[in-house]
Amino acid sequence: MTNTYTSANTSTKHSNAGRQGFSKMGWRKFAGNPLLERLASPHGVSQYLENINPLWSLTDIRAKVVARQQETADATTLQLKTNGNWHGFKAGQFVTVTVEIAGRQVSRCYSISSAESDPYVSITVRRKAGGEVSNFIADHTEVGDVLTLSAAGGEFVAPTGDQPLLLVAAGSGITPIMSMLRSLNWATGSQPVTLLYYVRGRDGAIFLDELTALAAQQPRFELQKIDPEFDGHYSAAQLNARIDDVENYQTLLCGPASLMAAVEADYAARGLANQLLLERFTLPEPTMPDDSETVAGDVMFSHSERYAANNGQNLLDQAEAAGLQPEFGCRRGICHRCSCNKTAGAVKDLITGEISARPNETIRLCVSVPVGDVTLDL
Repeated sequence: MTNTYTSANTSTKHSNAGRQGFSKMGWRKFAGNPLLERLASPHGVSQYLENINPLWSLTDIRAKVVARQQETADATTLQLKTNGNWHGFKAGQFVTVTVEIAGRQVSRCYSISSAESDPYVSITVRRKAGGEVSNFIADHTEVGDVLTLSAAGGEFVAPTGDQPLLLVAAGSGITPIMSMLRSLNWATGSQPVTLLYYVRGRDGAIFLDELTALAAQQPRFELQKIDPEFDGHYSAAQLNARIDDVENYQTLLCGPASLMAAVEADYAARGLANQLLLERFTLPEPTMPDDSETVAGDVMFSHSERYAANNGQNLLDQAEAAGLQPEFGCRRGICHRCSCNKTAGAVKDLITGEISARPNETIRLCVSVPVGDVTLDL
């Protein structure tokens, strides 16, 4: 597929000069004056700044879309010019992107796909069924639009050193892997890097042309494209046929739940679980505690003075069903924006499977399910 690329027009010299002049005047210090904040009440200084330039904010990370690139029929890369509140990232990390949809502020997490040294931050978003934010970005976000970002987060970061790296990816899981590959200094070191990239056909494979070119240029990088339709899904035998000393590799994994489950099981059987670093885009299927076959108890939202019968869903879904609007971002336990104080009761963590009944503990609503009665400070 031929990529399509659109970018913003260059700003006028007069406009740039004005912005640079304002910057040299120390507008952040000026705008942060408490007296000015009181004079700007009730809207506050930030709202007035936004009216002058959507990128200006005292606290928020704002990013202007300067280019769109169609990677595949269902995957789009946005290049983003960030304001001064952005402080960089490590390859493999993600940001929470907030957009306005039908008057609502909606947030989702997306891995960064650009190199650490790039002047712009890029995210690559893939359409999916029911993906409210992903589909909105694909259909409605244009060059010139301004998005709100969080600071970069996440621990899915390539280790430093000379240990060989094995990267395993499929689908959107290639995005943080691509950031790692783009950020590597190929001119130095001797660290070999192998990518097992599971793709069906060619048209739906994000970054495949760039990866193929990189493999042709860099002797330290090996690309192994695996088509499950012809080569089969991941298995221990499949890995052994491609890597004969996997115990010497640090493995990084990101992809669909089925691929990740297969790799995790294989590495656990090999005794190599501590050499596997992974990033989940979806949550494991929730399971009830071993000693309970039925959903029981009530959820009390003490601050709102509401309660609901526990229906077995995660607490974020149950709060929304009760008419509450708690803050959230990724809905998969990564960004911590839905963190809430649990004052009483027990919850099960959907990621670790652990049950905790400690009072007054902070939990993540999106990955916690009630075990009996639970009270939240919400």
